[in-house]
Amino acid sequence: MKRTLRKLFLGVLASVSVFTANAQQAADFENLTLASNSYWNGSKTLIKNDTMYIDTVFTSGDAIFPNRFSREYPKYHYWKEGWAYSNIKDDTTNGSLYNAYAKSGYNSDNYVIGQNNAVIHLNANAKGHKVKGVYITNSTYAGLTIKNGYFVARKFGDTTGTNTSPKYPQGGYPDWFKLTIKGYKNGALTPKAVEVYLADYRFDDNSKDYILKTWQWVGLDSLGGVDSVLFTLTSSDVGSFGMNTPAFFCIDNFTTESPTGIAKMNIGEVKLYPNPASDNFTIDLGAENANSASTIDIYDLSGKLIETHVENSQRINLSVAEYQAGVYFVSIKNSNGVINTRFIKE
Repeated sequence: MKRTLRKLFLGVLASVSVFTANAQQAADFENLTLASNSYWNGSKTLIKNDTMYIDTVFTSGDAIFPNRFSREYPKYHYWKEGWAYSNIKDDTTNGSLYNAYAKSGYNSDNYVIGQNNAVIHLNANAKGHKVKGVYITNSTYAGLTIKNGYFVARKFGDTTGTNTSPKYPQGGYPDWFKLTIKGYKNGALTPKAVEVYLADYRFDDNSKDYILKTWQWVGLDSLGGVDSVLFTLTSSDVGSFGMNTPAFFCIDNFTTESPTGIAKMNIGEVKLYPNPASDNFTIDLGAENANSASTIDIYDLSGKLIETHVENSQRINLSVAEYQAGVYFVSIKNSNGVINTRFIKE
């Protein structure tokens, strides 16, 4: 199992992110490695045959993107919740979950696909601060379904076979597909929301009806300081089992505000080992930070603070024997600055 964990999280375990004063950080996902025309959906995190759900995350910029992959059905494993990432360039194949209707990322290859109720957590450096905004577009699956109809989902604007009241001409039904973005702070939803119509057929002039197929910048300053961001989809096309429109959308360049007054810590000085860790691990801050009192905050996948240590030494030994297996995030702060890193508990 130790060898499996090391292989599964290679390239993610001991990376360290450094942040500078007053900077904005864009999660552009170009740090995520993908073969050409491929995607990641969490399936490679399957470790135990008796595990029903596998929860993991990927990170970019100041943001943490949870993923849940399911093996609840023995012969049907699937991406169940959260986020996946892709570089597939395809706007013509319906039914695929991993294609952006814009055919690529925003001025880049990689982009991220979200499901209904997906949440982005801010890491320790950005937590409690504003999110500047994000680029958004439809998934190919949703866009083509809205355009043409697919299985139980109707073609937007179409009233064929429906009994609408008031009566609308064929092709004139005022359909819509909407993304609502809200923030969490200290575990509670904040009152403000930002709404984005991914498709809008409510215009009196049908020539103005649209399906979003390009990347649209959506400002999120109005949410205020947040710890995480929630994305919820709703549609005018609802059936007996809920929304008929495919509940997927795409984002890129999720941009956060870094806190002020934080200098750069020397990345070359900091080491964390062993990683993965079973019982204990050591943080070596290097000689440059040996005489600075350091605060070490440890967070779980959800962004919840697990514990805090204040140490005044170069080498800090921490026990993780009681931790559940999984990925944890570490924020190290002292008078020289802040570094965010991560480790795995086996």
